[in-house]
Amino acid sequence: MDRMEHIDSRYESHEPEDLGKWPNNIVTWHGEKDPENPMNWPVRSKIRITVMLGFTTMGAAFASSSFSPTFDQVAAEFGVSTEVTTLSLSLFVLGFAFGPLIFAPVSELYGRKLSFLPAYFIFGIFLIGVATAENLQTIMICRFFAGLMASAPISNVAGALADLWNDHDRALAVVGYSVAVIGGPTVGPLVGSAITTSYLGWRWTEYITAILIFLIFAIDLFFLPETYAPVLLQRKAKHLRYETGNWALHARIDEEELTAKSIVEKHLSMPLMMLVSEPIILCLAIYNAFVYGILYLLFEAFPIEYEEIRGWTPVQGSLVFLAVLVGVLVSGCIQASYQPFFWKQLDKAHDKGLKNDPEARLPPMMLGAVLFAAALFWVGGGAGTDKSPAIGIVGAGCIGAGFILIFQNAVNYLIDAFTVHAASAQAANTFLRSLAGAGFSLFATPMFKNLGVDWASYLLGFIAVALIPIPVLFYVFGPKLRGMSRYNPEKRRRS
Repeated sequence: MDRMEHIDSRYESHEPEDLGKWPNNIVTWHGEKDPENPMNWPVRSKIRITVMLGFTTMGAAFASSSFSPTFDQVAAEFGVSTEVTTLSLSLFVLGFAFGPLIFAPVSELYGRKLSFLPAYFIFGIFLIGVATAENLQTIMICRFFAGLMASAPISNVAGALADLWNDHDRALAVVGYSVAVIGGPTVGPLVGSAITTSYLGWRWTEYITAILIFLIFAIDLFFLPETYAPVLLQRKAKHLRYETGNWALHARIDEEELTAKSIVEKHLSMPLMMLVSEPIILCLAIYNAFVYGILYLLFEAFPIEYEEIRGWTPVQGSLVFLAVLVGVLVSGCIQASYQPFFWKQLDKAHDKGLKNDPEARLPPMMLGAVLFAAALFWVGGGAGTDKSPAIGIVGAGCIGAGFILIFQNAVNYLIDAFTVHAASAQAANTFLRSLAGAGFSLFATPMFKNLGVDWASYLLGFIAVALIPIPVLFYVFGPKLRGMSRYNPEKRRRS
């Protein structure tokens, strides 16, 4: 049943005079337990929506890396070096950087579904453009715009999860989101290698990905409801105006002045303003940028280590990325085991009159910071034909585990700290980390070939060690920084 039809049927059971009793003619929920509030939807509906959002995100992330095994074939067909074709990966991820500056504010004006579903369809069209390209320029342009459109769900799914899940349950939902963000890129090279080395050739990596995207689009179009409460209240107010004849009824979102100037100043520029003015967002964005950049750097590093140095086939070399995925799943178990402690901390915050306790999200991130740094040294120590490949593969798994513990808790922390501005906070985070993902993939090959896999990994490990204090510092000083934030709606300090 359509969400508006559900609202219609619900209000048909109320007396007309009850519908007009809205203070200041502002339509709100009927108490904290209003079943129309996405927070109060049945758990099975929330799980279904979360799974759908996860697959939508995974499709976008998958497309970013599934093209990487085609570099040699594309280079040979168009007569360029593989270093040039690597630019197609960087341009796609660069699109991830700029898309959220558009789509995240759109989601806060028109809702989550409208902010990413049209873009998702256009994303599939640009993948077809890559598959049918007759020259390298077309590939590069289409890859950039495909990444731009694909960024819509990646930047807005975190906000949708905040619409659905309360502080108690959101962490487990974000595990699914995080698995989708990293699971897509880790599976992409394996699938891309299998397609590229088959009789289908490199173009079918994009055809098959486009088919997947259009299938997900169709499912979302018919079965994914809107989750953004202000937009749902706006629809509710529209219904009630016709039901009651009170044309003054409206939602708070209707009070926003939507001029070109206000849209640019308040919405399009908000993610950038939050990035430069909020220490919490800036530092977490820098940290996420580094770990996310490492993920895309691996797409160049692993082929060097396992295909060029050890002589594995492309499909065999791509299997190493499954170790990263295994690490992701292990980290999900670690996160789940932490939840009882987090709930206790949250209950203590409620007893003090606080809505949430963002700093309670940070202990697993501290563990992930140590694990991620150690994993980079582990990968470096396992490099070379004189060492067992199992050493580096285990290190790759630890990279995946550390990545998720850092990434998902940073996402949860930003959601808890900035609540209604969560989408814009995530857009700022996505912007910086996507720039890093684009940049890291460009210098990865020269760095690993010139320094060697071992010393290049050690260098990155030392940088990771330098970033370990970030979650520790926010655990100590986070309440004070949040209390000073202009984007914190409560501006309360934890006593």
